[in-house]
Amino acid sequence: MARKMIILVLALACGVFAPLPALARSPVVGVFDLLPTNEVPATPELAKPEVEGLSARFRWRTIQPRPDEYDWTLIDEALARAREHGKKAMIRVTAGVHTPTWVYDLGAASVTVDDNTVPVVWDPIYLLAWKNFISVLGSRYGNHADLLSLHMTGVGMFGEMSISLPGVDWPSYGYTDEKYVAAWITVINAYRQAFPQKPTHLAINPPFPGMVAAMVGVVHYCLSTYPREVLIQANDLRESGSAYSNAIRQAGLRTWVGYQMFGGREWQDAETGDRATAFRKGLADGMVYTEVYQGDLQDETLDAAVRKLAAGLILNSLRPLGRISLSPAIFLLLLGD
Repeated sequence: MARKMIILVLALACGVFAPLPALARSPVVGVFDLLPTNEVPATPELAKPEVEGLSARFRWRTIQPRPDEYDWTLIDEALARAREHGKKAMIRVTAGVHTPTWVYDLGAASVTVDDNTVPVVWDPIYLLAWKNFISVLGSRYGNHADLLSLHMTGVGMFGEMSISLPGVDWPSYGYTDEKYVAAWITVINAYRQAFPQKPTHLAINPPFPGMVAAMVGVVHYCLSTYPREVLIQANDLRESGSAYSNAIRQAGLRTWVGYQMFGGREWQDAETGDRATAFRKGLADGMVYTEVYQGDLQDETLDAAVRKLAAGLILNSLRPLGRISLSPAIFLLLLGD
């Protein structure tokens, strides 16, 4: 590894990587510890130098159980945990299936699937309640020193953009691409207004399998309206790569990009496959940050692969926007088996 780092230093000294002005550097770089939803468990892996920070996920109905009642305990705990280790946190609060029941009591349109109630995400009552929550969230955390970035959610059933649910015919509830894209624009604007000093992330996938036009419309809005303020990612990186590799590469021409792993030791382990191979494929797509499941970061057999990943992310963050990756020869030296 020492020889490889010498090669990196010489490459930098010889101008292999063109210098970038400070404002052109990605605000989010590195490996982030993806914690279980609505939990802040023990995190000994944060002591590892190759782990840049944590990524915490929460449910809207937990944070705002009633219209005028907020419970910030879990978010505060996550930020404090990052601070204890001298690191930063990215957070996401998920609406969609985790929408509190009081939103429906206000009259928001909904659909019931297997005894679960979910919102019609372009409904104006739902969107207004979600916008108001984002505003309050920004008032509390918009300038928080330990908060690195926010993941934008709200027009998907979970943390991404998909609204696909078994047995739900969304066009019968008024779906059109135009309504879907407009709902996302409303939410994206709300996040940018609430967190003007923080980068935000959009995790891409289409509203329904194969229907990418609406997804592309939302991504285009982000890249044209908030260049370098919205980072684009996909949450499906595995040994075979990502179904959204081409979209991530295209987005990487205009902003910084990342991935969340498809799974980890605690979730979809076998389906995720060989981690080192997955990491290399993500790096080839230009990612500068990766959300890695906590179980993988606690697995000592993956330590070497994670260290190589961290080094590769730093290298990718040095590239000018418009270049997908750095010298393949240097990647082979630094990341080869």
